[in-house]
Amino acid sequence: MTAPRTRVLFLLPCALEEHRGNTTTATRLAEELTRRGYEITQREASSISVDETPNADLIVAFHATLSGPYAVQLAKAWRVPHLILFTGTDLNGKPTAQSKELLQQADAVVALGRSAARRARDLFPDLGNRLHTIAQGVTPIAYRPGLRLPDDAPAHDSATPIVLVPAGLRAIKDPMRAIEALTPFQREIPDLQLWFLGPVLEPACGEALAARAEELPWVHLLGAYPRADLLPFYRRANVVLSTSKSEGGAPNALLEAALIGRPVLASSIPAHREFPGPEQCFRDDRELRKRLREILDQPDQAMLAARKLQEIVRQAHSPAAESLAWDRLLRPMQAKK
Repeated sequence: MTAPRTRVLFLLPCALEEHRGNTTTATRLAEELTRRGYEITQREASSISVDETPNADLIVAFHATLSGPYAVQLAKAWRVPHLILFTGTDLNGKPTAQSKELLQQADAVVALGRSAARRARDLFPDLGNRLHTIAQGVTPIAYRPGLRLPDDAPAHDSATPIVLVPAGLRAIKDPMRAIEALTPFQREIPDLQLWFLGPVLEPACGEALAARAEELPWVHLLGAYPRADLLPFYRRANVVLSTSKSEGGAPNALLEAALIGRPVLASSIPAHREFPGPEQCFRDDRELRKRLREILDQPDQAMLAARKLQEIVRQAHSPAAESLAWDRLLRPMQAKK
């Protein structure tokens, strides 16, 4: 007789169809854990009620402060274990008394990298051995014959230098810095184009960026596309850039870019110094321009560095290793039920 599958409920802080890092991570983990024999259900945290019929043996809350409170309520009502996954902004700022209490009640807590784990221990020193570090994995964006840039993509030719910023538009990602840092560079290289690829997650940020782009014809807001359609954008980019102020682990977008073999540059924050690493990080705008010039002037060297980073991603961020670590964490928790 086949043993019943362990039912795991993923609680997300956003709608399942939104193009966010949380949904990318949850979808990847759901696919990998399903292969390992789990039954995964994904729900937006705010859409579920404790009055629903229990349908999980374990609960995973993506984002401590946004999904954690719902996980605590469901876990108590359904009498099942739950864990909290730090996904980024839940490790920013000073923790509240409520967030400390939430973390105290979790059966386990997961950080997506060493820098995130260090930050978590600084904020929540009582986590003890309940804190686990599992490196963010990445799956390749599948190639589809005939897939190309959309017809309304900005006009360019094969010699046009393109910097791609694939991220939702919100303040924490600091998209305006990309424009201001590259404006002096664009004066030297008038053909340069800056493409922002992602949804508007904070209206004020999106409006400010759109107003600035209206003044600068070399800056383009491309909007959001399904992950399956992103490959042509990454392949066309000379550089994939992150100006983020904070990340909860290796960003999905940079992992995807590196796996495709594209050069990447990232702001020098702890998560970026862990991945893609110090050699791809810039400490200020001048260093960003310097590193970008090196990539454009020495494409062979840039591609060699990109291939090295690609191999690091394949080894250290494989979905198989990620799902194995999650399996080893979840199975003992299910046994406690």
